[in-house]
Amino acid sequence: MILTPGSKEILHRYIRLVVYPTQEKLSNPTQEKFRDNNTSINNTINNTVNNDDDALKEIFKLYEKTFGVLNSINVQSIQYWCEDLSVELMLEALKRSRGAQSFKYTEGILKKWEAKGVKNMSDVAALDSEFEKIKSSKSKKRSIPDSELPETGLDW
Repeated sequence: MILTPGSKEILHRYIRLVVYPTQEKLSNPTQEKFRDNNTSINNTINNTVNNDDDALKEIFKLYEKTFGVLNSINVQSIQYWCEDLSVELMLEALKRSRGAQSFKYTEGILKKWEAKGVKNMSDVAALDSEFEKIKSSKSKKRSIPDSELPETGLDW
């Protein structure tokens, strides 16, 4: 369960199904004790959320500055990308999305990084420098000096 920052309103609730709960006592028909303790699970989730809470607040603010009102689908997508790649990379992708029309542009950046195996900002810097090398080599091929242009035989 994720609460809205600064209030007790539930932002997201996650339900987990347990097919075969691990039981300590099978002989007692009431099955009083179970090893799967929901309190410890909830505490672990809440501690993780509280540690990442400031980073998520920053991401949500940046999203709203870039694209406007944040909806629940994009909240889930942001959380997915933060878990899959990292909070740091999510922030960088949002920063690079300024001026874009929608969050799909940001997701395109993240998908590209995921496909290229990017794990941190140094990997992003390496991809950027590789891109700049390719871009500069293509521009050199396009700019042909006048002396190398073929003769047309026309005298203007």
